[in-house]
Amino acid sequence: MKKKIFSFITTTRADYDLLSLLLKKISKIKTIKLNLVVSGTHFEKDFGYSYKNIIDDGLKINKKIKLNINNKNSSNLFKSNSLFFYELSKHLIKTKPFCVVLLGDRLEILISAIVAHTLNIPIIHIGGGELTFGSTDDSFRHSITKMSALHCVSNKKYKKRLIQLGENPKNIYITGDPSNELILNEKLLTVKDLEKKF
Repeated sequence: MKKKIFSFITTTRADYDLLSLLLKKISKIKTIKLNLVVSGTHFEKDFGYSYKNIIDDGLKINKKIKLNINNKNSSNLFKSNSLFFYELSKHLIKTKPFCVVLLGDRLEILISAIVAHTLNIPIIHIGGGELTFGSTDDSFRHSITKMSALHCVSNKKYKKRLIQLGENPKNIYITGDPSNELILNEKLLTVKDLEKKF
């Protein structure tokens, strides 16, 4: 039986941390081939070369897209993201994934959605329906929602918002926030541990 390729795209430590447990689980499913695309700040010294965390977790990076994003001016932002657009499109055309899984609302994730949607690759979006006041995140997030085939949302309130945006309720799943599982898997200090430490 041929494995279905699931492409996951991570561009920051923040989205990788939320995806890490899911990625580890998917990497063990025999009917799925995990295709991990890593870009953005993962390769930046200022952000601790966080791509190493992915390797330390025992995951294979299938595609590295390194960008020069140290310079924060607008011209460099558009230049680096146009390179990301081009390199990601080449990779997805070559690998022909069954679907692309995206988390969140950053510009790079919006670009990933545009590439996948243009190539008619179904998108599974994690984190739709949320609101971030006073930033561009909402516009990016809602745009990703409109391009996505399936939606994994944190709660009923966010599901309702996606329905208000015109999404089919049958394609929306309340899966909870990925950070919940991270917290549940965290080894917390006991009272005795705290007494010894302090």
